Amino acid sequence: MDSPSPSMPNFNPQPRGGNESHTGRIITVVIVIILLAVGGVYYWMLQQEAVVLEVIPTVQVQPEQATDSTTSIDVDIDATKDIDLDAEFKDIDADLKTL
Repeated sequence: MDSPSPSMPNFNPQPRGGNESHTGRIITVVIVIILLAVGGVYYWMLQQEAVVLEVIPTVQVQPEQATDSTTSIDVDIDATKDIDLDAEFKDIDADLKTL
């Protein structure tokens, strides 16, 4: 019984070309890790977007009554800041000369 009988095939538990099956397993593991990483990043981005959307408050603006009367226009003009255009242009010229 020490030698295998001619009717029984020789059974070898290790597959031929063991490196090929090992390489296939490594490739499968790498693909699974990449898919998990991509899914995790996608989930994280969705959570970040949801947080940003929750943080932004909504502001309701009441429209002002539009009046075209001369007095309301004069009040608006007086309420605006007087701009000294000559001084502004002098500042711009001075800035341009330093370039």
